[in-house]
Amino acid sequence: MELPWWRGELEAGRIVARENLPFDLPPEALAEAEYVKAVGMKAHLGLPLVVGGRTVAMVGFDAYHSPRQWPQDLVIRLKLVGEVFAQALARSRAELKLASALTEIRRLQERLEAENACLRQAAWPGVQPTLASRSPLFNVVLDEAAQVAATSSTVLLLGETGTGKEV
Repeated sequence: MELPWWRGELEAGRIVARENLPFDLPPEALAEAEYVKAVGMKAHLGLPLVVGGRTVAMVGFDAYHSPRQWPQDLVIRLKLVGEVFAQALARSRAELKLASALTEIRRLQERLEAENACLRQAAWPGVQPTLASRSPLFNVVLDEAAQVAATSSTVLLLGETGTGKEV
C-alpha cells in the first residue's frame, strides 16, 4: 500500500509521531487514515534513517491496543539507535563495494601481467639477444650492468646522443 504523506515526511528527514490515530493525521493524509483504520493502528512513530544527508530507510513503531504518547527522550534514544544501525549498514555496503573493486583490480592486474608476458615472448621468441663487442670498455660496461641487473636498483646511463645508451 502506498502511503504518500508518511513517505514524504520520512524522505524529507522528518520524524512522524502520531499519538491518537487516525484523529491526529493532517487532512492530506487520506491514504494513511484509511490504512490505520483498516489495520486498527492507534499510534505510530516513524524515524527516518539518514546517511550522508539522504534518507536510506525508516524504522517504525506502532501501537494497536490504545493511543500512545511518544516521550521526547524515547524518540531521541530510538533515533540514535536507528542512526547507529544506518551507519553500520552504510559502512557494510561500502566495504562490500571496496572488496569488489579490489577483486576487480587484482583480476585486471593478473590479466595485464599475463598480456605483458605474452608480448615479451612475442617480441623475443626463443633466446634473448646478446650484445657482442670487441671493445674492452664495452665489455666492462656489460659486466657492471650484469652486477646491477639482479637488483632492483635504478641505473643512470650518461653519454652523448647516438652512443647506444638505449641498448
